[in-house]
Amino acid sequence: MRKPLSVLELQRVSYVNSLMNHIHENTDDLYESLMDGELSQARHTAEELLIILRDVADSLDESLNSH
Repeated sequence: MRKPLSVLELQRVSYVNSLMNHIHENTDDLYESLMDGELSQARHTAEELLIILRDVADSLDESLNSH
């Protein structure tokens, strides 16, 4: 039997799930915009995804550098 997750682990899981939901929503929006030929909206969504992914990469760099 697995031991229960700590509060910190539960927060991490919640954050990762929220982050991935946000990324998936944006990729779905990007797909729809591209398929509908809404290039301005597609560009906007792509920029939002870049911001999210840059933030993730930066936080991973910070975590790796602190260990």
